[in-house]
Amino acid sequence: MTKMTNFKIGLNEYPWESMRSPEEIREDENHARHLEGSCEGAPCCWECQEQREEAEAANEQKTDAIVESIALMFESIFRARERK
Repeated sequence: MTKMTNFKIGLNEYPWESMRSPEEIREDENHARHLEGSCEGAPCCWECQEQREEAEAANEQKTDAIVESIALMFESIFRARERK
């Protein structure tokens, strides 16, 4: 068996790194565009879509917490009125 030495080909450290599929290359390019802020945004950019969904979920949780606290406040007001 021959020992593989550290070949340098272009920017890649190993020869097999240059054997990326077109899909992998496209994903890397899309990710770079996303980081630069020049992507197409949600829903075309899956990273933007994930961020949007996370923000929507966080907003839903906040809304639920606010609604629950308002409901508790009204419940305590009505109980106080019933005691009078």
